[in-house]
Amino acid sequence: MRTLALVLAAPLAGSLVPRAAPLRRRSATRAAPAMLVGAPAPSDAFAKVASDAGAAASFFANSGPKVGELTSKTAVAGAALLAGALAPGGVVVGGAAALLGGGLTRVGIAPALVEGRYKAMQARVASLLRDAAQKGDWTTVSSAQVQAIVEEFSLPEQYATALLQQIYAKYLVEVMRMPDVKTAEMNDLTSLRNILNLSAESVGNAHYDVAVEVYSELQWTSDEVLADESSAEYRTISKLLFLSDRAFATSDGKDSEEYGYEVGRVRAVFDLKRSTLDSRCSSVAAPFYERALAGTLEKLGSVDAAMLERARSKLGVDDEDAAKMHSQCLNEEIDLLLKDGELTDSDAERLDQLASVLGISDTDASEAIAAKTVPIYVDATRKAVDNAIAADESAQKALGDELETLRKKLRLEDATAEGVFKDAVKGVLQAPYTAASSALKLQNTPGALASLERLMDVRRGVDIVVANAKFLESSGGAEAFAETLAGGGKSLPLSLYKLVYVEKCEDSEAQEELSNLAATLSLTDADTKMVREGVLAPKLDIKLGEALRSNDLSDLKDWISSVDCPENLVKDKYVRAYTDRLRMSEAIPSPERTEELARLQASLELTDEDVYPAQLDQYLPLYRKSALEAMGASGGGIVNDEYKEGLAKLQSRLNLKDDDVKRAFTEAAKQRLKPLVDDTISAFEEATMSPAELAKKRGETSSSDQGEDLNRNAGEGGTFGIAAEGTNAGPGGSPEAVLSNFAGVLDFIDGNAVDINAGDVVPGNLKKDIFKQCVLADLQMSDSGVTDAKRERYEATMKRLPDVLALEDKDVASARAEVGKAIATKYCAAALQQKLTLDAQDQAFVADLGERLGTDLGDVSFGAKKKALLARLGLPPYDGPEGAERAASTRDAAVAMGIDLAADLGLPDKTVKALFAAEATKAIDEGDADSVSDVADGYGLSGEDASKALADLAESVVLDCVENAKASAIMKKPVRACEDMDRLLLYIDFTDLEEGKLEKAFGNKKQDLVDMYAAYCDAKGPEIEAKAQALRELVF
Repeated sequence: MRTLALVLAAPLAGSLVPRAAPLRRRSATRAAPAMLVGAPAPSDAFAKVASDAGAAASFFANSGPKVGELTSKTAVAGAALLAGALAPGGVVVGGAAALLGGGLTRVGIAPALVEGRYKAMQARVASLLRDAAQKGDWTTVSSAQVQAIVEEFSLPEQYATALLQQIYAKYLVEVMRMPDVKTAEMNDLTSLRNILNLSAESVGNAHYDVAVEVYSELQWTSDEVLADESSAEYRTISKLLFLSDRAFATSDGKDSEEYGYEVGRVRAVFDLKRSTLDSRCSSVAAPFYERALAGTLEKLGSVDAAMLERARSKLGVDDEDAAKMHSQCLNEEIDLLLKDGELTDSDAERLDQLASVLGISDTDASEAIAAKTVPIYVDATRKAVDNAIAADESAQKALGDELETLRKKLRLEDATAEGVFKDAVKGVLQAPYTAASSALKLQNTPGALASLERLMDVRRGVDIVVANAKFLESSGGAEAFAETLAGGGKSLPLSLYKLVYVEKCEDSEAQEELSNLAATLSLTDADTKMVREGVLAPKLDIKLGEALRSNDLSDLKDWISSVDCPENLVKDKYVRAYTDRLRMSEAIPSPERTEELARLQASLELTDEDVYPAQLDQYLPLYRKSALEAMGASGGGIVNDEYKEGLAKLQSRLNLKDDDVKRAFTEAAKQRLKPLVDDTISAFEEATMSPAELAKKRGETSSSDQGEDLNRNAGEGGTFGIAAEGTNAGPGGSPEAVLSNFAGVLDFIDGNAVDINAGDVVPGNLKKDIFKQCVLADLQMSDSGVTDAKRERYEATMKRLPDVLALEDKDVASARAEVGKAIATKYCAAALQQKLTLDAQDQAFVADLGERLGTDLGDVSFGAKKKALLARLGLPPYDGPEGAERAASTRDAAVAMGIDLAADLGLPDKTVKALFAAEATKAIDEGDADSVSDVADGYGLSGEDASKALADLAESVVLDCVENAKASAIMKKPVRACEDMDRLLLYIDFTDLEEGKLEKAFGNKKQDLVDMYAAYCDAKGPEIEAKAQALRELVF
């Protein structure tokens, strides 16, 4: 809520404060502003405030505060007296009504008396301010004096503040009568605020009241006029906005809450955005700051940056606007100083000082100066360069001094002037270069050559200028030429250079010209060399061919020297000529042919190293072929001494180096070695495959007679040719053939002293299997009568085989173990076919085999035994006589071998009991019940387990006999029924039947069956009758 002071301030403003809401403008016509009639002096404004007090104010002023106090206590009577005294004029009463309205009636005071007392205090203060304004010195009045007047009249604080605020507002109205801002007005408002000791709130109210007053006078003005920056109306509003902005801008700038509220009220009256406010305030402040900058230029020596900072702060000029105005100020000063086309030392010093005051860095100042001076220098340089290059040498020499003088006048750095010069040179060079390029594209060779001549003339002129300009001492024209061609690639410059080179390559006096052209076109030595080689190569081919045909190279060498033919090109052509002559014959050269080639080499001045690559390419295949023939002619592929001597002579004839000869001989050996290794693989396949498998692999449609292998059993075969399991027709080869062939491979390598690993030729998946065959062959050789030489040869081969085949130790051990297991398994299987177990001799064979192979074969014997036992046992069922026979045979063999059928053979308990039942059944049926215990021991059954198994067996048989007998009786087969009861009596003693179970099993047939069996026994004789009685006792 507004304070009491604010409530009273509004009516005290009088005619300044129409309290209507802002109205929208409804007319495009321009209203004449009644207030814009000329601004009075400050003293006039305060005099008007004092005169507005009227007769009532004079009365109180003359009678003094005491009278006023008395009058306030007798308000009604005083009002009547004062009304009568002042009635004739009626001015004050009317003024009170207009100024105060009905507001004072709320405080219970007669309007005329109250107004007079207020006006009296206001008049005293206004008179004090008028006197100070007339003297032009605000220091003659102070806030203390104003406060004393307020206290003298004993007015409540809020009323006194409202009256003082009204003085400030009336003065602001007087200020607004002129649309343009004056610095004195800003100073006066600041001083007035301090003297009246007004708070920000009071000043804000005053500015708001004035804004409403201004709006009321301009509300019918057209939008076009109000938007016209040159109109008095626009400038009036801008002025009020600016003065309000300055009144509330604090050290926090425009971001304070106080600023936002107070200034926001003012701009809201005119419905303006904050950005518009800032823009209009900047527009008002700018001319003041520009005048400050102008004053700085006039008094540069006595102005510093701090003074400008204070000016910006007072005017509210922000940093961005200040920077723009500073830059403009500096640029305008530079333009002024450059009017004569140069900058003197004093000019430079002044600009440095100005930049310092304006807060412009040295770098930015230098760039600003350069932005003005460089275009002048550029224009002058381009004109001078164009004129000088087109003139004679003397003008070109003088140009250097001219440019240096101009550079100093404009105080440009050498680097800047150099860059400008290069740009100018590029402009001059561009025309002939473009013309030459265009002519070349149109295949206009004369036009292209003429343009290139012009380009070279420009180049010579530029070189003269560069040599005579001191600021270009560290530079040259080459950079400018390179930059002219930058970005266009090498294709066009190379084509232009080639165009000229073709014309002048054989002109000895044009070499310097060609060199300069290459530099102008920014071509490197490598570029020109490429062009020279391309142009001279076909010419050199022709002249070299003519020289060789005439057998005289002197003219050719003179020509090469005159055209400066690249050495590498000459050597390449010479070597090519020698190579062509060398390839004219593919035979081994005769001594005469060798001498002829030597003379050609000497005439071409080629070294042995130059021609050796061609000789190597031509002769090495010949030597390789001869070495291969020598291997084929010798036994086992090993070159004998006679052929070695011949190969040495051939090397000398062909002039081949030892390393190359060794490499060719090794390559020939590899070629010869391939079929030897293939023979080894073939022997391996024959030793491990059946005839059918071998025929299929080799693409044969039917097997052929492979002969009889005495080292194997017919119908056997396998992976090693020795395994028990295999195809119907076994392998037809021999492991010794594999070992023998591989020994031959190693003999070939050793005999020819070549560094070859035969294992590299053997497929990786066969290496281990081939080694197994060799191990097997080595065992066979140890057991058979072989010569000592063969034995030593095989032993040496076996030692080297793992390394040759690149087998790791684990692979070697695994291969030996697999061979040992295969042999031992087959041996044990054969032995166990002939006897129940392996004897000591058999065990000794297996142990010796394991020792020879370096592997443990202990498990092989045991495994063979188990395999033999399982073969004897066969598959279930095991009941019946045949099953009992197999069970008995297996049990006897297991006992002989010392193998537990359950623990060692791994037979399930169910199977063991089934075997026991088969043998026990047979023994009881045959009347040999006493042997059942021996059978149980053979199967490793304990007494308890055997008894239970036998009881279970007997019970099952007894119950089966009862059921079978009953069925036979029903089917009228008494003999068969009696036979079942005979068998029942055999097993009954071994059962452990519950009491009554047997009787229950017979059922209602027991009497019939007992009688039937008794009759049966009577018929058999007296010795059988006891059996009938035994049955009767069992059943009944």
